[in-house]
Amino acid sequence: MTWSDLITPYDANAVGVLALVITITAMARSSDRGLLALIALGVAFWAVHYGMLGSQSGAIVHGIAAVGIFCAHLTQEFALKSRVILATVFSTAGVSGSLYFGSALADALAAIGCVLLSFSEHTLRGPARRQGMVAGQGIFFVYALLLGSVPGMTVTTLTVVAGVVGLRRMRI
Repeated sequence: MTWSDLITPYDANAVGVLALVITITAMARSSDRGLLALIALGVAFWAVHYGMLGSQSGAIVHGIAAVGIFCAHLTQEFALKSRVILATVFSTAGVSGSLYFGSALADALAAIGCVLLSFSEHTLRGPARRQGMVAGQGIFFVYALLLGSVPGMTVTTLTVVAGVVGLRRMRI
């Protein structure tokens, strides 16, 4: 018996639900303060979730993204050139992990989503950042659908709604 024999889809989806709650809570906030740190925490749980579902590329891409998003949180005040370099590094790492471990359409979508989200999180601010993050979630909706991740499909749908709520609250 191996570790993977002990994990059920219910266990994986329970971790996904926790990631969902963290992600939606972050996106619905009216302030950008701490937004990326919360998103990084949620994405770390998504890495565990997708790993438990058997997607090595999903686990790798989300693990790299969690570190990248936390770095984006720490470097928000850096010059744009530095943030572009960091976005490029984390995008390249995510795409490389997806290409190395992946073999299907879902893995290509994870790579594309990684690039879009990395650049949104590192280089954009305010409403534009949230709009980029919501667009990236559209790509990850199809990814979650292809993998059969109910929490993944749910969070991507709810992220759009929470993102719109957050954008509206920012404008008020």
